[in-house]
Amino acid sequence: MNIKHYNYKGILIILVSLFLVLTPADARDKSAEQGNANAQSAWEKFAEQGNANAQYYLGRAYYFGKGVTQDYKQAVEWWGKSAEQGDAKAQYYLGNAYSFGKGVKQDYKQAVEWWKKSAEQGNAFAQYNLGVIYEQGDGVEQDYKQAVYWWEKSAEQEHAEAQYNLGTAYDLGQGVKKDIDKAVYW
Repeated sequence: MNIKHYNYKGILIILVSLFLVLTPADARDKSAEQGNANAQSAWEKFAEQGNANAQYYLGRAYYFGKGVTQDYKQAVEWWGKSAEQGDAKAQYYLGNAYSFGKGVKQDYKQAVEWWKKSAEQGNAFAQYNLGVIYEQGDGVEQDYKQAVYWWEKSAEQEHAEAQYNLGTAYDLGQGVKKDIDKAVYW
């Protein structure tokens, strides 16, 4: 007899994730208002057990006040735990928290550190943010070549703002040799 063993924790995380992604926001809000504490309880349990994905989603819940009272410090705490385990999404959001000073003291150097970790894993949003921060010189030395480098990585993943910024860089010859054909392409 062939008995299959299922990873029930993994299945529950997938189901809760699908609920959060596929359910319209107003339906999720109503569900939370009606006392659907079970899903939140499951996230907290898995997060406390060290599940990086649960920690990331719990951080989002606290940041956006979905199912819990909005608490930026709690969001940063959970994202930090997830980010330390290498979760690219958590690293990106942690970088955002440092960039905007939400739940932590504003610190562009920390933002860059977390965005780089996320960007190196292919996160197009973190790549775009790095391009912007190198263009502006916040927390890093202003470096147009680095801005173009990160925007190109992001633009290749169809990030619209990165494509626009990359096209503008080619149009102006900022960080790259001026190239109208590439400017039009991007």
